[in-house]
Amino acid sequence: MTRPPYELLPTPNGVLARIHARGSAVLASPTINRGTAFTLAERESLGLTGLLPTGVSTLEGQLRRVYAQYREQANDLRKWVYLANLRDRNEVLFYRLLTEHLSEMLPVVYTPTVGLAIERFSQEFRRTRGVYLSVDHPGDVETALRNTAAVREMAAHTARPTIMPPSNPTSKCEALPADLVEWTDGRVLTATGRPFDPVTYQKRTYQIAQADNALVFPGLGLGVAVAKARRISDGMIAAAADAVARMSDATTPGAALLPPMNDLRTVSAALAIAVAAAADEGLAQVPLSDPIQQIHDAMWRPVYPRIERHPG
Repeated sequence: MTRPPYELLPTPNGVLARIHARGSAVLASPTINRGTAFTLAERESLGLTGLLPTGVSTLEGQLRRVYAQYREQANDLRKWVYLANLRDRNEVLFYRLLTEHLSEMLPVVYTPTVGLAIERFSQEFRRTRGVYLSVDHPGDVETALRNTAAVREMAAHTARPTIMPPSNPTSKCEALPADLVEWTDGRVLTATGRPFDPVTYQKRTYQIAQADNALVFPGLGLGVAVAKARRISDGMIAAAADAVARMSDATTPGAALLPPMNDLRTVSAALAIAVAAAADEGLAQVPLSDPIQQIHDAMWRPVYPRIERHPG
């Protein structure tokens, strides 16, 4: 069996990356690659001397550089390609950039730009990720799934996996938020799959909520992971939905129906606490003595971990 290039180990002082790989294999692994942020000592230890420019950067310096490069891209599709390449090269830097500019970049990495990227999949294909199933070769579907490990593991714990189709592109929608406000004389609850600018109708401004699964899935997964729940129950889903509802402003006329997308970490933490509490009623496999602290400790942060050269 091939040895993995690294191990990520939790310690009281944060995550430790124990690296087995050497040389170009380190730079080829986006989870541990930090490019010019490797110190000179780390480069010598990991066999990177001569494989990087001699200057040593900080994460903050890299962040300024890649954001400037992002802003130079000609259109949203080119920005999507740039971010996809950055993720394939350096995951910590990619997620740090996304975290710092979430409102600006979420429409690029997700709806609506991702729809265009899917349409241009053949032209923009860079690197394999996930599993690819072809309608032209239905006999290969089972083989493809068996060859995919985030799928074999899921199947081992799920009696009937659910497959959801993607959303339609905006160009196929029947109405825009402004149409709904006009048609209903302003008496409408509106949430859309992609971001829209606020709508002004009869001197009142309506914030358009984005009904995005990013409001639920990260917090749901975090709560499940912290509780080590044996499965996801209807009660845990309901707890997640209720947590989202509690964070919306239902008292101010024109306020958004859902919490904003620019503070997803706060939303995810609140959801995770609710989900973990629901799982604690018979499904959790670890005690939740201090769920708020346990959720906080489990949240991943886009910073470079400490590095330790594996002696082998």
